Amino acid sequence: MEVIEKLQTELEATQIIELAKQLSPIEQFGLLLDLLAKADSFKLPNWLDSEILNFSESNHLDISILDKFNKLADLQRKQWSVEQQSFYEYQIEMKSFENWKFSQVNACFDLKRQPSLSTLEEWLSADLEVLTEIENNTLIQLQEDLRAHTLAWNEATLKFEFIAPLLKLIRYQHPNYQPFAEAILRVEADLQKLPDFLQHRERLHLTEKDTLINVSGKVDYLLASGEQDPIAPYFCLHEYKREKGNEADPLGQLLIAMVSAKTDNETIGANIPIFGAYIQGRYWNFVVMQNDEYAVSLSYDATKDEIFTIAKKLQRLLQNYFDSSLKP
Repeated sequence: MEVIEKLQTELEATQIIELAKQLSPIEQFGLLLDLLAKADSFKLPNWLDSEILNFSESNHLDISILDKFNKLADLQRKQWSVEQQSFYEYQIEMKSFENWKFSQVNACFDLKRQPSLSTLEEWLSADLEVLTEIENNTLIQLQEDLRAHTLAWNEATLKFEFIAPLLKLIRYQHPNYQPFAEAILRVEADLQKLPDFLQHRERLHLTEKDTLINVSGKVDYLLASGEQDPIAPYFCLHEYKREKGNEADPLGQLLIAMVSAKTDNETIGANIPIFGAYIQGRYWNFVVMQNDEYAVSLSYDATKDEIFTIAKKLQRLLQNYFDSSLKP
């Protein structure tokens, strides 16, 4: 398309993506592919990938077309020079939640890790629940499956076979919030506070005035207001990983997602704690973030009944904070 050949700025690309919403799936595919081919002329090529992915998901682009697009996108990148590829990979590392370490999140957002917070202690001090027969039988079966398969399950199987049924048993459905899976959150990061930022300023074609970057990522599970899409206030976020063979930093991923949720909450005046958990196979660590402080629990074994009790207590804590903080 002639208009794509003339693209010079990210704003112009955004306008093209908006226009694509009026096209058929096949026309969308062609336009998105043309945009990708133009990506190497932008100073942030991964920005364009992120916008295309978000557009594809939010507009329910046909999965077969999206699969073809992804394959062609990979071929397109293979034609890039070593410098372009390195440039692109650096953008992915900087802009995706999944590549953030907790030390980077601490430094960038001035977070302070505390040995404990009263809200976390209150959450973890839940008394064991008296289970119904259905809850007890279901929980026993889930725990047996987890013991038998936790080392073999990948993240998707862990979610499907254990975490989703466990959370469904608790039923986090409420007039003020509901669960969402794989929702996308965003937050602006201050690149001046990241140790490796200054090394790459020239390579990224950034000036002294370019100090912020939009960071985004998918959250495995969250509780938030909203109906079809999550909106502030956000209450709870989860990050899932397999027990073995995982090199990511689940705490870092969870923290930057919690910062994003906290930032959105503050825009509507909801200064409430954010509850979180990062899960590696059978082991659950619980996290509470309040203002610029957070605390992380020791690991809890999900084959024990206390996991269900702690997860169940969250319902009461959320309602308490909703009643006290969000009512006019």
